[in-house]
Amino acid sequence: MTRFQKLVFLLALTVPAAAETLIYLGTYTGGESKGIYRSTLDEGSGELSDPVLAAELENPSFLVVSPDRKYLFAVSENGKFKGDEGGGVSSFAIGEDGGLTLINQVNSGGGAPCHISTDPEGKCLLVANYMGGSTSSYQITVDGKIVSPAAEGFIR
Repeated sequence: MTRFQKLVFLLALTVPAAAETLIYLGTYTGGESKGIYRSTLDEGSGELSDPVLAAELENPSFLVVSPDRKYLFAVSENGKFKGDEGGGVSSFAIGEDGGLTLINQVNSGGGAPCHISTDPEGKCLLVANYMGGSTSSYQITVDGKIVSPAAEGFIR
């Protein structure tokens, strides 16, 4: 092996492998979709793996992962949730394999929740409801549970 070949071989050993990123996909469940799906993005090639069902949930149209990446929060964009007026907000624990385990669910405080976000510390969850222009905020406990609601309001 020449010096050049040795150098190329050593450089090949030091090049980091392309990273893979776990991605969650929210869906509307009117057709064949069943809820939240997960996929893996190969950052080197840009390819996505085939989506796999991570959790069954009706119309999880918007998702957010907590800043510590331990929890995923999702809205259920509906007019009724568990028989009550308003949509739903769900909390899931993210497993090591990317699987989701339901922690709890609360009413969104308005119809058709369409956006969800956390504060930078992951202690507060903010939800915007499309129907009626209302908003709600919730506390997030240290174990990822949504405590309902900390505050509600309307946008005029």
